Amino acid sequence: MSNKLGVSKRVNSMQFPRSPRKGPSNSRTQAGRAKRLKLKLSKPSALRGKDLCECLIRSSVDGILAFDREFRYTVWNPAMERISGMSKTQTLGRCAFDVFPFLKETGEDKFLREVLLGKTVIARDRPYRVPETGREGLFEGYYSPFRDPDGEIVGGLAIIRDTTERKRAEEALRESEERYRDLVENSGILIGIHDMKGRVLNVNRAVAELSGYSSAEQVVGRNVADFLSPDVRELFRAYLQEVLTQGRARGFMKVRTRSGEQRILEYENSLRKEGLDEPVVRCIGRDVTEQKRAERALRESEERFRTMANAAPVMIWMSGPDALCTFFNQPWLDFTGRSMQEEIGKGWMDSVHPDDLQRCRDTYLKAFKARENFEMKYRLRRADGEYRWILDAGAPRFEPRGAFAGYIGSCSDVTELKQAEERLRQLSGRLIKLQEQERQRISRELHDTTASSLTALIANLALVRRSAEALDARARKALTESLDLARQCVREIRTVSYLLHPPLLDELGLTSALRWYTEGFAKRSGVRVELDVPAKFDRLPRDAETALFRIVQEGLTNIHLHSGSATARIRIARTAGQITLTLRDQGRGIPAKILEGSADNIQGLGVGIAGMRERVRQLGGQMEISTGKKGTTVTATLPLPGDES
Repeated sequence: MSNKLGVSKRVNSMQFPRSPRKGPSNSRTQAGRAKRLKLKLSKPSALRGKDLCECLIRSSVDGILAFDREFRYTVWNPAMERISGMSKTQTLGRCAFDVFPFLKETGEDKFLREVLLGKTVIARDRPYRVPETGREGLFEGYYSPFRDPDGEIVGGLAIIRDTTERKRAEEALRESEERYRDLVENSGILIGIHDMKGRVLNVNRAVAELSGYSSAEQVVGRNVADFLSPDVRELFRAYLQEVLTQGRARGFMKVRTRSGEQRILEYENSLRKEGLDEPVVRCIGRDVTEQKRAERALRESEERFRTMANAAPVMIWMSGPDALCTFFNQPWLDFTGRSMQEEIGKGWMDSVHPDDLQRCRDTYLKAFKARENFEMKYRLRRADGEYRWILDAGAPRFEPRGAFAGYIGSCSDVTELKQAEERLRQLSGRLIKLQEQERQRISRELHDTTASSLTALIANLALVRRSAEALDARARKALTESLDLARQCVREIRTVSYLLHPPLLDELGLTSALRWYTEGFAKRSGVRVELDVPAKFDRLPRDAETALFRIVQEGLTNIHLHSGSATARIRIARTAGQITLTLRDQGRGIPAKILEGSADNIQGLGVGIAGMRERVRQLGGQMEISTGKKGTTVTATLPLPGDES
């Protein structure tokens, strides 16, 4: 049968000529090789006829096979082995339908039968599956009848090409093109192409919708200039020239839609020449009409704000989200005598008094970090060089969507108010001193005069009682009661005298005065008082001792009248440079109205919480009050200049 096919049985077993064996690279060997090569070239080629046919079959990158009239394989080249994974020994002599059952399953057998009828068949992208190797994919086959020298069909010849990878690549390319087409078509970005005359060649849906058309086909073929606003059409020729000479153009374009509405587009277009007979322009753009309107509205709003801010009677500043100042109104610039460029950023700090700068910066940054309102006072240098006290109040700014935008603040010159407050403090200090002096004078008058007179009265009444036998019983009783009342008056006057100004405070100091006062207070009120004072406690300045004593006196009175606490604890601690007094109870707490020191709760200077605070402030100290359901704690700290204890 192979003779009838005209193909030698040696097709799949023929050997290619071997390359000359490598030997020593000496001159004799090289000369011998050259001689043999010359003889070989002088002879006719040995690859003639059958040998040439066999070599071509073996060397083909496409699979080549042949079958006889019983569909038995007679030729199976190396490319077929590579495609199918089956060697020639596994296929030659076997029926094609046994080797590849899929031929009948897919109807491929009809192609082979048609070949034996003398037809030439081309099968494209047909599936294949090799059961013995598990390989599967797609192939295309070119089938033709094989005739003997007499023209009789003795079998078939097929050229097989595996198209699996090509089809996968084509499918991937198709999917990629589809995704790209879908992306372009459904993109909100304006995408299109026009030629160098402005004629529209292609646009996506976004361009059509913006132009007022229902489909891209209604836009294609028109000229770009037709879509431009009439007042800018004259610029289109310059645009085309820029693209042609520069290779690209970018900017803003004012267009008019089908309904007559004007829109603003931002574009970035580029020239394409590669692979084209005529260059075209690739267009990428977006509708920025609303953005431009918003920017214009923002500029107008900022202009209105600047006009209002510059007309305001206070100084106004603004900062961004980075805490750096971005704006100062004209009153601020007039006050400092500096320009906007000098003030923005951190420049404004140059005018702040050096002693206030760190405190000012810390207050601002602390509030900035917490995004909360703040208020502070500092000295700011005026244009004439004088430092003026400024009250600065700032509040955080937020954009409509809630994003933090920075701070805005207003400043007022409160120098006169500050001076008035200072004069008021000085007056308060003098009044407190006068009050203490008056208390001391009244205490001394009560002790030295009134108490002495009552003592003399007691002596006289005692003398009368010794001679009272002549009196009746009623008179003797009245005399005894009068003597008792006089003695009670002496005790009360001495108590009042001591409370107004305890002599122990001047004679023995704060510790003795507090012990005497707390013992008497506990007896009078029933409140148990614990006093914690260091064993070694030196005398303090007179004003400090008086202030601390009055704070204890006022605090214990409040506990007795308002707190409802059964106990009170007093602790005094002395450290280097300061002394701290802590007064704590376990009562119901202080109402906020009283704690804030409102006028309704102040009966007079030196009375109540306001008086306690004023005494501490006069000495340069600080007083803090913390209150709640579990009681109240008053902490007063006074500086002791030059104290090294």
